Order: sequence, then C-alpha cells, then structure tokens
Amino acid sequence: MGASSLDVITIGKFRGGAASEYTEIRWKLQQLALEVCNENGWEIPFPQLTVSSLNTEATAASLLAGGE
Repeated sequence: MGASSLDVITIGKFRGGAASEYTEIRWKLQQLALEVCNENGWEIPFPQLTVSSLNTEATAASLLAGGE
C-alpha cells in the first residue's frame, strides 16, 4: 500500500457459527502475523523526515504580524 507498510493478505475460512467471534478472530490473526514478523526479523519500513526551524518564536511572531 505505501512506503510505511508491510502488506500481507491473510485469508481465514470459518463456519458461520464463528461470525459472533469475528472481532476476536481478527485480532488473533493480526497478533499471530505480528509474532511471525518478529520471529523472522521482518521490519515495517518507516521513512523519517526531520524538519528543523531556526528561531521559531520570531518566525511565528512574524507570521502573525503578516510577514513572510
């Protein structure tokens, strides 16, 4: 999907009686997927951007006063 994701499709097949347990089953499948990722050293890529600003108070005051 994106640069900050590890895209995996998990398909489970259950009988209709399991519908009432949908949320618990979904959570458990996600937990198991995370455990497999951790056990295999798979990491989710996360690009980082560092933004720095000099003299933030003066910049804010200038912008509030209508300056650029």
